[in-house]
Order: sequence, then structure tokens, then C-alpha cells
Amino acid sequence: MSAVKLHIVVAGVLVLCAGCAHRPAPQAQPTPYARPDLEFAGIKFTNRSFHGMETTWRFTLTSRDERPAPLAGCQWRLDLEGREPVEQAAEAPAELPGRDSRQIVVHYALPWPEQAQEIVTFLGRERIPYSLKLTCRIAGPGEPLVVSAGDSGSLPLPRLPTMKVTGANAERFSGQEFRLNFEITLTNENTFKVKVRQIVYRITAEGHLLSEGRLPVEEDIPGNSETSYEISSGMLSAREDPSVGPLLAKPQVSYRLEGEVEFGAFRIPVADEGTVNFPR
Repeated sequence: MSAVKLHIVVAGVLVLCAGCAHRPAPQAQPTPYARPDLEFAGIKFTNRSFHGMETTWRFTLTSRDERPAPLAGCQWRLDLEGREPVEQAAEAPAELPGRDSRQIVVHYALPWPEQAQEIVTFLGRERIPYSLKLTCRIAGPGEPLVVSAGDSGSLPLPRLPTMKVTGANAERFSGQEFRLNFEITLTNENTFKVKVRQIVYRITAEGHLLSEGRLPVEEDIPGNSETSYEISSGMLSAREDPSVGPLLAKPQVSYRLEGEVEFGAFRIPVADEGTVNFPR
């Protein structure tokens, strides 16, 4: 090989090698984060009253990676029967530490009727079915990691107090006069106290109106308890009202006690019935 050709070959090799020296080495791609776990951890009902209630759902987000991962946020959607879906951001930390857990909290205040008597109709539902879905995003190498969890059930509304006749007796004072006496019990099955203003009542026997009136109360019934009150028809006389005379001839009569109980701004209808024996 001539000296000229050898020079050209060597120069070409040098040029190629020079090009190799300036070519950047391929960089290793970051390893994507391991997918974390998102699990439902519980539900709690707070501030329950006849004026509103709040619900808190808790979820646990657990890392399966050694590295801390930036949390791009969490979003929840709540579907309540009879209402439009609600979507909002959840309370969430900015970062999920490696091999650790963080709580994600969802707060929701149930919309409440504004009109007093609408509350009675609303609470008459007793429970509202719901479905909740929480979605969290982990930002990192490659596509964001998306994890979801949910809960479903029914929201227990505050319970309307109930009234029941727990005792009834008849007193005969002569062949022409008598009185019906009742013990009524109001039951509060809620965890909060209930303010009772008054009881408006009407007493009938065998379809005949005997008495009606109001019983002022103005007291609280503690949560998960009951309170009893006494109501009387007052003295009834066949001499003054001949229409009640036939009742005295019967060994027992059927009665009905009905009316309304006033709890602050609203009232609920109540009624109970039974039979009472006349003393001979």
C-alpha cells in the first residue's frame, strides 16, 4: 500500500473515532413508581341535628415504593339519590413518603331544607342511598399513576321523635260523669337532645270528640331516651252532653289520641289508639 493510501485510511479512522468520542452516551430511563394502594378506611357522621348533618369519609393511601412520590391531587364524586352529583377536590398531602401511608379525607355537609315543614318530609325518608368514588394521581416518570377506591351505602338522617300511649284508664264518678286519663311517651332515638315546646291533642272515643287542648312542655328530651306526660279528657257529664251517655253503658270503649308535637320551628303529627275499660 502506498504512503498516500495509508494516510487516507488512517485519517478516515481518526475521523470516525472522533465522531464516536462526541456522541452522547444513552441515559438510563427512571423507573416508574410502584402503584400505591388506596383503601376505604371508615365513615363518620357529625353535627347531627334537625338543622343539618355532616359526613366524613376517610381513605388510606399506601406507598409500595422506596422513593417519595409527588401527589398530583385527589378528586371525589358523590352520587346521592334524588340529587345532582357533587365533584370536589379532597384534602390530600403534596407528597406520599416512600413505604408509608397518608390519610385522604372527604368532607360533605348534607344540604338541608330551608322551610320548617319541609324538614319533616325530608327526615321522613330516614336514609339517603349514596355512592362515593375517590381518585388520586401520582405524578412521576412516565404516565401518571391513577388509583381509585369507593364506598356506598345510605346516610342515616336524624329520626323524628315518636309518640305512643303507654297507659290509659277511665274513672267513673257517678252514673253520669267520667274521665279518661292517658300517659303518653315521647321517644327520642337520636344522639342529640330534642327541644319539645308543646303538645296539641284531640281525644275521641267511639268516634265522638271528648276533648282537645294544648299541653305546654318547654323541656329537652336527652338523646336516646324517652319522657312521659299525662293528658286527661277532663270531666265529662252525660247531663251536660247527652251524646256521651251511651259511652257509659259500655264495658269498654275504643279511643284515639291524636294531634301534633311542636319541636322548635316545626311540628310532627302523632296519633295512637286503643281500648279502655270502664270500672263497674
